[in-house]
Order: sequence, then structure tokens, then C-alpha cells
Amino acid sequence: MKKAWSSFFLTVLLFGILIGTASANLSIKVIDTSDSDNTNNEVSGPLQFSTLTGIDGSDEVVDVGLDGAGDIYVLGTVTDASALDPRNCFLLKVNGTDFTLIYDIVFGGSDWDTANDMFVDSLGRVYITGSTNSPDFPVKNAIIDEYQNTSDCFIICFDVD
Repeated sequence: MKKAWSSFFLTVLLFGILIGTASANLSIKVIDTSDSDNTNNEVSGPLQFSTLTGIDGSDEVVDVGLDGAGDIYVLGTVTDASALDPRNCFLLKVNGTDFTLIYDIVFGGSDWDTANDMFVDSLGRVYITGSTNSPDFPVKNAIIDEYQNTSDCFIICFDVD
């Protein structure tokens, strides 16, 4: 049995606090990750929502936020070892009531891009900061529209709703 379940516990507990659906004494059944047919991957307790996201590579979540309607925003970085774009950023929006995916955006250029932080305003626009090594990072209405260095900072805004 792998010891990775303790970080899973902390993630579940964090999500429980953020969306206000799990109690502080959340009980988690230990997950047997060595089970090849996945029949023992069970979680018990008052857990309302848990999911995996990512592709073939090293993926990480860097920020989680909520809007006024209780929808959940997840910002992260996804690395695809088999792609021409080795590292890009992603933004997920999940319905806070039924936990269905509203949208999934992957963005970046041809080189390494990293998301660092986000803010969701009262109109549902998402502002994201990060850094890019991509000379072709997408820009629109830019203050500076040409790649300046080996690693530039970016600010990007999505207005999807």
C-alpha cells in the first residue's frame, strides 16, 4: 500500500473546507492503490466531491477559488511529455451544486508556461498571473505584445460566462 493517501486526505479536507460540505472530523477510508481492478478505491464519510484531473505527465493545482454562485475554479499546470507544448496552464470551472464540469481551458505557447495565482471578480471574469518561456504565448489587447526575455510574466483574463 502506498503512503500517498495522506496527501489525498489533506486535499479532500481542503476541498471540504472550501466548499463547506465536509465536517472537520472527516473520516477517510484508506485507499488501496495497488488494487489493479480499482474495486477498493472507496472513500467513506461526508465527502461530497472528489475527482482527478490531468494528462500523461506531471500535473499540479496551484490555486482554487469560488465565485458568488458557489462554483469552483481550479487553476493549474499540466505537463504532457508526448506533446510539442511540454507545459501549459489549465483552468477548470466546476458547478458547485452538482459538481459537473462547466468548462476546461488549456492555454499557453510552445514552451514552458506556469500559472501562479488567480482572482475571480464579481462578474465571473478570471484573472490569472504566471510566467512563460513561450515566444508565442497568446496575447490580446496587450500592453507589451512581444516576447521580451527567456522568461516573461503574464496576466491573462478569461470572461467565459
